[in-house]
Amino acid sequence: MGSPLPKYYNISLQIISKIKNGELVPGMQIPSENDIIRRYGVSNTTARKVLQELELRGFAARIKGKGTFVRNIDNSHTVERTLGSMVTTRSGFETNMIQEGFVPSIEYLEKSIISDDITFNLSGRSYDLTGPIFKIRVLRLSDNIVMKDETRYIPLAVCEDFDKLHHDQYPSYLTIYEEHYHFKITNVKQYITTSIMENEDRAIFKVEEEKTLFELTGVTLIGNGLICEIETSKYRGDKYRFSVNVNH
Repeated sequence: MGSPLPKYYNISLQIISKIKNGELVPGMQIPSENDIIRRYGVSNTTARKVLQELELRGFAARIKGKGTFVRNIDNSHTVERTLGSMVTTRSGFETNMIQEGFVPSIEYLEKSIISDDITFNLSGRSYDLTGPIFKIRVLRLSDNIVMKDETRYIPLAVCEDFDKLHHDQYPSYLTIYEEHYHFKITNVKQYITTSIMENEDRAIFKVEEEKTLFELTGVTLIGNGLICEIETSKYRGDKYRFSVNVNH
């Protein structure tokens, strides 16, 4: 006698079992509709229902254009960021969140062009950007939680027409510099400090009580010491752990 449960439900239970026993871990891609069709000999409708069931029960998230991934159901929702890691910087926020098992999203707060020159003081050293400068400020979210308030300044004399590019077609700004402009990145300097959220920060991060902030400033350099980007960003302190990548 066959199982009284629908096929899609039985298959979803098998996948959930693999998630619970650690065979499928957060950030790992779940078999696609075509994979499920081939593996279990079911229709595309049944395969689609399998993935929908996994989403409804909170075990998976479908990322448009990428696939369905195992979700991270850890209530702490804490992620680690490695300073000095070109791999992490190149892969970008969206990819890093997916690999952690979270659903990334973005909110644009500002896109503007600054005509004047700007001088930034990063860890006691001055860096000058010559206008016009493209300023872009976004909120980076993970499972609808604001994780990062990110602002970047890009000199348009170095990165011509940067303001006209479709930035979301690239995994990170670093890949734009490397793949679109064919720059060779010679150095990425990053500095981090801590502070307590002010009222404006609490409004941005949608929290009521005081929390710690990690404030990251960074400069990206290409050949001849040219600056192609300066970043000033704030990370929610209770959601991030920072480590340092030391190369020997």
